[in-house]
Amino acid sequence: FPIFNRLQGAFGAGTGRLAGSIGTIDEFSSDLIPIDFRFRLAILATRKVIFYGYGGAGWVHYSLNTPYFALPPTGNRDATLGEGGWTAFIPFGAGFLLRADDHWSFRLDGGSNLTFSDALNPVLSAPNTTDKDDSYATFGLGVSYSVGSGNKDSDEDGLKDRFEKQLGTDPKKADTDGDRLNDGEEYNQYKTAPMEADTDGDGLADGDEVLVSRTNPLKADTDDDGLKDGDEGMTYKTDPLKVDTDGDGLKDGEEVLTYKTNPANADADGDGLKDGEEVNSYKTSPLKADSDGGTISDGVEVARGTNPLDPSDDVAKKEVPRVEVLKVERGQAIVLEGIVFKTASSEILPASKEILMKAYNTLDQNKDIEVEIQGHTDNVGQHDYNVKLSQARADAVKQWLVNAGISSNRITTRGFAFDKPIADNKTPEGRQQNRRIEFLRIK
Repeated sequence: FPIFNRLQGAFGAGTGRLAGSIGTIDEFSSDLIPIDFRFRLAILATRKVIFYGYGGAGWVHYSLNTPYFALPPTGNRDATLGEGGWTAFIPFGAGFLLRADDHWSFRLDGGSNLTFSDALNPVLSAPNTTDKDDSYATFGLGVSYSVGSGNKDSDEDGLKDRFEKQLGTDPKKADTDGDRLNDGEEYNQYKTAPMEADTDGDGLADGDEVLVSRTNPLKADTDDDGLKDGDEGMTYKTDPLKVDTDGDGLKDGEEVLTYKTNPANADADGDGLKDGEEVNSYKTSPLKADSDGGTISDGVEVARGTNPLDPSDDVAKKEVPRVEVLKVERGQAIVLEGIVFKTASSEILPASKEILMKAYNTLDQNKDIEVEIQGHTDNVGQHDYNVKLSQARADAVKQWLVNAGISSNRITTRGFAFDKPIADNKTPEGRQQNRRIEFLRIK
């Protein structure tokens, strides 16, 4: 019977005879009846052949068949005909087993049986000998038939052979469907079909879902965004665990199936508005930068307060309400007071519109001017973090002006973090002043 995969236990009993000669007498004998329990450990195992070692413990009953007069003068004259008894013994040895099929097998083994008595052989138990406890060797050649597979798990996949035959899986193949999950894992742990590589039909093998993408192998659309997990990972390069991969306010499935936008790009037409804002808030086309076909992109129209669906307010710039321009001199930096950002972010808040329009008008009405947009922060946080934040904010202001129609070649950007304070960072008021965007004319 099995103890675990490579270790078995066995009870056994039998009968045998030890025989030999004493002097001129041809023979003496001891009849044996051994009963034992032994462990059998598979040292090397394949599907067909098992090499094993065994060891255990038992009791053996012996009965001497040697008459008193037949014993030599130095023999054990206490050993008389019919004498016998019980003694403990230890069997150990090795062998191999050849499986013909699930039921028939052939076995060859051999070993030694060490007893705790020296009375089994009357010759060796003479008083003047250096005799130790008797032992005897055994060699066996046999054939066996197993009724049913029992608890056998040939492929060690966690399912017994008998059950795999009922289930329809291959009891000699741990992963019947080749999806990188053992049949036992599929049936017991993940509840997937061990005979189908892709249980939910989403284009990803069950093993890839469990081990790589971490999606649900029983659900074709893990995040319920309208796209199958396989389509997301292999076709659209979206995240099958996120409903809205690009964070634009539209589900990945809506972007692909309804609006035909790129679910991995929040602003498909590059007009400065997220696809979700265009669809849900402004009713503009997320695939056209200028939905009304005028001269101004949707993002600029929204920023300056005109209607991105009315081309009539695009044509003449003089009809668009304008604010004053900035008075700038070459080499002079002007603080663009009023540009505010979301905390710890480069996202420009709507309150910044007026000062941004001033910067826009300055550049629009002075075609020869080139400027550097400089970002500055207070001293809260690590220097490297603030360098990145100040650079990102300067870039965001440039992008706003470019979206409004200013050539990007006329604008450079630079982030200084808190290296150039204009006020004391020890006070809230000073830190507020240091968080700024500056407009420096370089030509």
